[in-house]
Amino acid sequence: MTRKLLLALFFVGITTMSFAQDELNITLSGGVPMGTKVKEVSDMAFEGDVNYLFDMYDGIKAGPSLSFLYFNPKEDQDALMYLPLGGTIKFMSTNDSFFVGTDLGVVLPVLDDSKKTGVYFKPYVGYNISEAFKVAVSYSAVEMIDEYKDSGYIGLNLILNVL
Repeated sequence: MTRKLLLALFFVGITTMSFAQDELNITLSGGVPMGTKVKEVSDMAFEGDVNYLFDMYDGIKAGPSLSFLYFNPKEDQDALMYLPLGGTIKFMSTNDSFFVGTDLGVVLPVLDDSKKTGVYFKPYVGYNISEAFKVAVSYSAVEMIDEYKDSGYIGLNLILNVL
């Protein structure tokens, strides 16, 4: 696990050194698990996310993201934990009130080295309450090569823009 965490921190560090930083977001999310297998072992999902977004074009921002995804276990079940590592792209409305976007990348399982890596996908729609605070609704999906192929959750995101 230490090797995976160092790899994730290295990825974020290298990509943020390559560009001028425009926006740093910290997101806390929670929601209800979706998917046939994951609903059998989990009753709630939580996610923490950090991303750096750079102005790419008028109304379009993109950058690297790092997340930690935790599926709260039901009785007599093991928790599912993943470390998604990838990128974010966000499209702003013309008045910058609403936004849509997606996170896409690889996902590394935490505490289980027997599983292979997978794919992470998180589309979202949100609203800018102020310069520093946003809310969004998202669906986070993890596609792994194991028994929890369709792990995901639909939830509410609270986003704090710290830069």
